[in-house]
Amino acid sequence: MRADYIVEILSRFKELPYKCILFDGAWGIGKTYAVNEALEKDKNVCRISIFGLQDSQQIYHEALFQLILNSSARGQAGETVSNIFDGLSSIWGKADQVKKVIRSVVKEKELFISLSRQFDSYHIIVIDDLERASDKLGMEEVFGIVEELKQCEYIKVVLIANTEEIEDNKKKEIFDKYNEKVIDKIYHITERPAKADWKKLNIHAEFINGFLSSHPVKNLRTLQKAQNFYEDVKLYCSEIKDNQYSDEIRLICFAIVVEATDNLYCKEVDKKDNMKKILAIQGNELEQRIMKYLPAIRSSRGLVSMLLAYYENGRSLSAEQMKAEHELFLEAGNAPNYYKSDDEIKIRLSELSNKIAHTDEIYQLLKFADEYVYWSDIVKEDSQHLVERFRK
Repeated sequence: MRADYIVEILSRFKELPYKCILFDGAWGIGKTYAVNEALEKDKNVCRISIFGLQDSQQIYHEALFQLILNSSARGQAGETVSNIFDGLSSIWGKADQVKKVIRSVVKEKELFISLSRQFDSYHIIVIDDLERASDKLGMEEVFGIVEELKQCEYIKVVLIANTEEIEDNKKKEIFDKYNEKVIDKIYHITERPAKADWKKLNIHAEFINGFLSSHPVKNLRTLQKAQNFYEDVKLYCSEIKDNQYSDEIRLICFAIVVEATDNLYCKEVDKKDNMKKILAIQGNELEQRIMKYLPAIRSSRGLVSMLLAYYENGRSLSAEQMKAEHELFLEAGNAPNYYKSDDEIKIRLSELSNKIAHTDEIYQLLKFADEYVYWSDIVKEDSQHLVERFRK
């Protein structure tokens, strides 16, 4: 199920018969993004991340202050809270001090449950990062809280988790034991949103739509990480006014981050055949895989290597280096191979195959094979026969 479907589900959640639902899927696939998008305009929503919480009281604390105190101008619940805290706020005046007094006088759990009875429309509590519940706030206790919240007439709960990352066996056992009782419906999210508000993510829509049409990236967080890396590198190009060069820098940055993170083009190594193994290992080198995203760039491969090293914290970057690479970009013009047709590249593959067959030097052999594997992937040419030439 695509993450887009979350928006549709939550648009009618208040009419659905479920009191508690779970959106389960891999980190970065867009679950939280879609939930926030769906509930963005709903004022009766409380958002809580389990990550870092140490006790159940903190959950009720957040629910109380997000759903009730912030609703002081909306209906009976607000009026009730206003009556309770008028005296306190007139004395102390600051919300933080009021919160401390509440903690010392009454348990927020009882106060929240009592005041929630004043609700006359549904309020939604979103509990994120379920798999990251601390040892102090255990999985069993979280489920207990959810069950208590479900008893409140106008409260519904949305859980967000990546259950594959529940590594603790005890937590996993508790989840398997109680989830069917507490969670009314589980939606398994397996793909990122087909459509996203790229403007909100600060990603150029036309660029990313083209990029995703060629490369099946599933992780929304990876794309945000790639955009951040591009913004970082772009700081060193501020004096270069060349949109084409900037476009190539962005493509290179996305290629580096996406392949380094998601390994889209990493192939399984055939360990039984040494020749295939050598070629596969060669093709699986990160820089080689990154080049699969860049079949038509004018920039030098040296720039790709430099940005990769910068990404991996292996070297620094400077405006002078980016200017020098821009000069090479301008001089490249229509670089050989990159702007050739598929038929022309196939002629080049034939030449490389002949060189592989007749070279006596291992360095030259590896160099020719490296280029052959790269270009055969670009034009989707079967390179199986290369193994025999390489073996001989």
